[in-house]
Amino acid sequence: MMVWTPEHTGRFLDHVAEHRLYALWHLIAFRGLRRGEACGQRWTDTHLDDGRPTVAKQLVVDGWEVYEDDPKTDAGARTIALDSDTVRALKRHPAQQGNAREEWGSA
Repeated sequence: MMVWTPEHTGRFLDHVAEHRLYALWHLIAFRGLRRGEACGQRWTDTHLDDGRPTVAKQLVVDGWEVYEDDPKTDAGARTIALDSDTVRALKRHPAQQGNAREEWGSA
């Protein structure tokens, strides 16, 4: 099994810095969220002013269906601390989401 080194991760994040999903990948890389936890993170559970989002839900894929569920274990439901770079990336993200919504229209 291949694991990314810090150098690999940095190169990847530099490469995708302008991608609409950069904040998601940054959050996973630097704070250790699982893919389903990061994709299921709600803005109502993300408190950027104090840099401490609560992981309360996750997205789960079952066949072709995606549904929201609680984290796998009690320890999975947790509050995490964010570094200042991750807070900055997440604070930029709502504007990027708005731009994408305008660009895509009803698509």
